[in-house]
Amino acid sequence: MTTPSKKSYTNLRRHIIITLCIVAIIPVIFIGGGVYFEYRKSMTAKIKNQLTSIVMHHKESIERFLHEASAAMRLVVELKSFEEISQQNILKLIFNTLQIDYNHAFEDIGIIDHKGNHVAYVGTHDLQTRNYSSSIWFKEAMEKQIYISDVFLGYRNIPHFIIAVGRILKNGVNFNANINF
Repeated sequence: MTTPSKKSYTNLRRHIIITLCIVAIIPVIFIGGGVYFEYRKSMTAKIKNQLTSIVMHHKESIERFLHEASAAMRLVVELKSFEEISQQNILKLIFNTLQIDYNHAFEDIGIIDHKGNHVAYVGTHDLQTRNYSSSIWFKEAMEKQIYISDVFLGYRNIPHFIIAVGRILKNGVNFNANINF
């Protein structure tokens, strides 16, 4: 019988250690990878749910603001005659009241006739001479009693949207307000 040499024991020892390390590391890698991917999936779902909740809350706040602002403008149109709201001093008073009630959200306010011309205007931009008859928002506003536009640049090259409240009169008056975005 031959006796194994010291070199063969060293090789056997090395082979056993490598095998034990591989056998021990493989389950750790699989379990760690599984835990990582499950944790990542769980956190992604949780973050998505939180962001969805925040977005829905903001959507509701914006819709509430738009509803309240358009209702206030609708009230002005119903309570005041065309002649009254066409006067610069009355329109300025209405604008100032809306600014106080809505935390200075309104950029300007104007009365526009059925031809798209400003009859009266209060604001910081030089829009009194502008004609809106070819504007998409003006055409929509002439068809509806309340129209809220999408955000656009318009004449002023500043992102804003328009809340237009119309009243069917012989001259088709629109009462509109602009809010910068």
